[in-house]
Parts: sequence; structure tokens; C-alpha cells
Amino acid sequence: MNFKKKKIYIQNSIGNILKDARYKTGLSLKMVAKHININKKYLEALENDDWKKLPGEIYAKNFLKKYCNFLKLNPKSLNIDWQKIPCFKNKDYTDDFKKKTRRTDFFNLPKFLKIFILILIILCVIFYLVWQIGEILGAPKIIIYHPVVDLTLQENYITISGETNSGAELKINNETIFLDENNQFSQNINLQQGLNIITIEGKKKYSKTRLIERKIIVE
Repeated sequence: MNFKKKKIYIQNSIGNILKDARYKTGLSLKMVAKHININKKYLEALENDDWKKLPGEIYAKNFLKKYCNFLKLNPKSLNIDWQKIPCFKNKDYTDDFKKKTRRTDFFNLPKFLKIFILILIILCVIFYLVWQIGEILGAPKIIIYHPVVDLTLQENYITISGETNSGAELKINNETIFLDENNQFSQNINLQQGLNIITIEGKKKYSKTRLIERKIIVE
């Protein structure tokens, strides 16, 4: 005698509850999937209680919640014990993170998480634009190696050295100074007896001017 396996229809299974609720709306799975932005195959898996076809417990909960809201069902009334579902029980979720992210996964995230990610992206873009504008309009940095402070000398000359930003135009006492490949400079300046004020100016194309002074007294 040959025995055939017969598929048992469980009247109160979660999938059948979802199916019955959807049949009452008169909508096909394809139409529902379009309305709630969930892939049709995942809705089909929910209706067939085929949990292993869902990408993970977190996604399953989110899909079920959205589907129930659309069908005007209370998800809590389904009394789902997620730990009793074999494919979710003690699951190692590190595998989910190793999966390649699909473009559609973003649309299946919870609404508050999508809003948070969008706000974070917008803030990053704003921060980058502000930083770029600051780089363009901000005065260039000038670091003076020598002299670090005002000096009193016996000699009638001094070497001014330091560095500035790439692309900056540098002048010492209104004389243009050329930078080397490392944006460094070194310039000998003749001094007069008494007080000498050395003015170092740095400016980029659209920026403000950075001004540094050194007072050198020659005795």
C-alpha cells in the first residue's frame, strides 16, 4: 500500500490569518507589496509560514508589523513566540551582517530608522560643505619657525623661516615670498639700527588675510 503525504491546512496559523485578512481586501500580493514597499516574496513567505525565506528575525518582525497595519490587524493578537520558530531560535545574527546589502533593504527598515539615517546623511553633507567653505574663505595657517618671538640682536640681518598652506600667497614686508615643494619658506631680511617691524602676510585666492608681526631691535 502506498502512502501519500498530505499537507495539513492549519486554520489558525499566522499565514492563514494574514491570507484571510488580505482576501477580504480583494487585493493581490503584488498590489499589497507595492503599497507597503515590501518584496512580494517576503509577503508570500509570511502567508505560507515559511519563516526561513525571510532575511532575519528583525526583518520578519518589521515586515509582519507593516503587513498587519495595512490589513488592520493587531500584531500582538497573533501571539508569536519568536524563539519557538526554528530558523530564529538562538540564531547567530553575525551572518545577517555578512550578507551583501541590497538597495531594497533600506526601504524595509523601520520608519524612525530611515528618518535617523537620512538626518545623519544630511548633517554630514552640511558639515562637509561648511568645512569646505571654511577651507576656502578661512585665512591660511602660518607657522613661523624663526624668530618664534620678538628679538633683540646685534646683527643687522635676520632669516625668517616657516611654512603655510598649499596655494597660499605669502608676503614679508610686502615682498612676495616663494614656497618650496613642502610649502616652507626661508627669507633673509636686512635690518636697520633700532626697532624693525617685520610683517608676514598669508592669503589664499578667496580667503581672509593672515597677519603676523615680529619686532626686532638691533642694538
